[in-house]
Amino acid sequence: MTSSAARPDTPGTLDGEYKYPPMPTTLSDVLELLSLPKSEQHPERLVAIVQRDPITAAYVLRRVNSAYFGLSRQVTHVERAVVLLGFTNVSNLVLSVGLRQTFQGFEGREEEQIMEHIMRTSVAAAVYARDLVEHLALPLPETAFSGGLLHQIGRMILLYTAPEVYAPLWCERSPVDDRLTITTPTVDQERAYFGTDYVKVGATAVTRWKLPDKLGTLIRAHRHPGSVGDAHLRALTLAVGIGSMYGCALFEEAASTAPARPMLTALARLRNVESEALSAFLEGRRAVVRAFAVAATEG
Repeated sequence: MTSSAARPDTPGTLDGEYKYPPMPTTLSDVLELLSLPKSEQHPERLVAIVQRDPITAAYVLRRVNSAYFGLSRQVTHVERAVVLLGFTNVSNLVLSVGLRQTFQGFEGREEEQIMEHIMRTSVAAAVYARDLVEHLALPLPETAFSGGLLHQIGRMILLYTAPEVYAPLWCERSPVDDRLTITTPTVDQERAYFGTDYVKVGATAVTRWKLPDKLGTLIRAHRHPGSVGDAHLRALTLAVGIGSMYGCALFEEAASTAPARPMLTALARLRNVESEALSAFLEGRRAVVRAFAVAATEG
């Protein structure tokens, strides 16, 4: 049995005044690159973007040289990393690093742990979404990855704006061994304390950051993909919604993939496949997705 951390006493204290940090140029440039047709996503442009940002380049190379990728020799140049690991792997690492750099400066250890948790579940959602799109031979798998990675930006903004209010909604500490358990709060909890939820806050970020339209739709509609009229875009949104639930289940003991079944059924119908086959495919990816999510967000 765990006991909840102290809850804030006054719900809705922010009156809509949220902090939207500027998006790093490197992150916005790579998102723009990945929104282009596949034929225009040139590796040379990715290398040029990263090389203009020494801090991001250093973080990316550190992850490239981690045990996850198992390279026999140390990689010291971004260009070489792209050659060895491919455009997709390196661009995904750049996005993960860039997003984490957008939200920094938390004073408390609990807030840092929550942010790490959000990042890991977001990266996992991104990989699941991309893998689903590729498995179903749909176009724009990179957009699905970007949507999965950014679908929780509203949660990051809430934590960045009011950690003293938001963090207790995530944390439970055991009275026996003081072990901290992090569990994603519900949208009802967010609405009770903020008068809004992470999806609506994320939708505002989409506008402020001038994100591509398709990416904005994935962020706004991932909880309700049926609201998306265009069938192809709805399929991408379903992939992000499914990825969100599966990604959460990878890192939270209490989380379940069962709520994803209606979305799996809807996506399967769109592509004329069996939902059980999609579920089996996702289950078979668990170890790979978890390993990449950890590698992309550690240190």
